[in-house]
Amino acid sequence: EAEFDGKVTRIGITRAYATRHGAGPFVTEAPHLSKNIRDAVNGYDDWQEGFRVGWLDLLLLRYGIDVVGSLDYLAVCHLDRLSEFKQLHVCNEYKHGNKTIQSLPLKKRIEDLEHQSYLTQLLENCAPILTTVSTPEALIAQLEQTLNLPVHLESWGETAVDKKGR
Repeated sequence: EAEFDGKVTRIGITRAYATRHGAGPFVTEAPHLSKNIRDAVNGYDDWQEGFRVGWLDLLLLRYGIDVVGSLDYLAVCHLDRLSEFKQLHVCNEYKHGNKTIQSLPLKKRIEDLEHQSYLTQLLENCAPILTTVSTPEALIAQLEQTLNLPVHLESWGETAVDKKGR
């Protein structure tokens, strides 16, 4: 669209855990994470309501990548926020009734409101199937393996010195 002819590097940026503002389905929501991982700039307000936290949802990340197209690599932030937990989890599939869901259907037109409504109803009735990972580093390895993308940047805190290239 910008008619740029140079090389473009597409970077996917994600937290090391999932977040959501307001109402709506949040399959990996974990109330104890919402309680223990506070965010200084994301809280409750009249517009976006509450701020919720859950385990990293690789199914939704795959869907997001499918929506935007290919990525060259990932950047993972907020890794330091997980260091206080003895066990970490990631979600790579959902349970829906007696079925397992491993991917979300994608429509060519993302603006298809009927399809978006279908996805909302589907996610409202899913439960996460969680895999335990031992450390934030193991979480990165799981991300790379599942999404088939390298992580080139890690963020372990708020300042520039807390960022680490890989």
